[in-house]
Amino acid sequence: MALRRLLVAAVAVGLGTAPAPGRVLAQALQITPIQLELTPKAKNAVVTVQNLGTEPMRLQVSAFGWDQGPRGDMKLSRTKDVTFFPGLLTVGPGQRRNVRVAAATSFGDVEKTYRLFVEQLPGGPGAAGASVRVLTRVGIPVYLEPPRPARGAELSPVTVEGRKISFVLRNSGNVRIRPELVKVVGRDQGGQDVFEQQLSAWYVLAGGERVFETEAPRDGCARVRSVTAEVQVEAAAIEPRVAPADGACGP
Repeated sequence: MALRRLLVAAVAVGLGTAPAPGRVLAQALQITPIQLELTPKAKNAVVTVQNLGTEPMRLQVSAFGWDQGPRGDMKLSRTKDVTFFPGLLTVGPGQRRNVRVAAATSFGDVEKTYRLFVEQLPGGPGAAGASVRVLTRVGIPVYLEPPRPARGAELSPVTVEGRKISFVLRNSGNVRIRPELVKVVGRDQGGQDVFEQQLSAWYVLAGGERVFETEAPRDGCARVRSVTAEVQVEAAAIEPRVAPADGACGP
């Protein structure tokens, strides 16, 4: 069982000075499961698409390689590493259709990540020419897991420049991690909380990193003497890191 660990990075600030598994429901389209985890022993899976609406749906399936930028932005590239069938399908009202998905590349020592998209096409039987339609596009993560998964994470020292606070979470393992909690806490000389902020977080893919940035609030900032970043993830062993002051929390 994976153990929860608390990642802590802290920086002293201006001492002595005063200056965010079950199903995806998008409109009338329901897709299960919400992600695929393929392994060397289970290279195939089935995605079930159900039309919960009252009109037929024309759907197109596509696959992309999935990477991330340091601020969590998604980077997609066309790929043939993941195959699927069918690529085009029509699903009637209340009907279900299966899409078979398979790995078409080798499994490496590091997890490979992809996105399978199920996208509604315009028009189709019963479509009203003058109507305005909001088309649905759902992305399903596909993971090609390594034979020996190992989770790990590292947190850089916090840096403070004026009111700007930043730190980096690095994935040092060979599979994805998803922080359960990311927060920044500013404390006064006596160790009492002056402010606390929770930051939104998403996956950090194997070998990747995520840059977190925020600003300390103006109210009470002059009383802050330390800033701590806390990241809670599921990992086997994570140690806190502490660094000396890089700046001061100022108005």
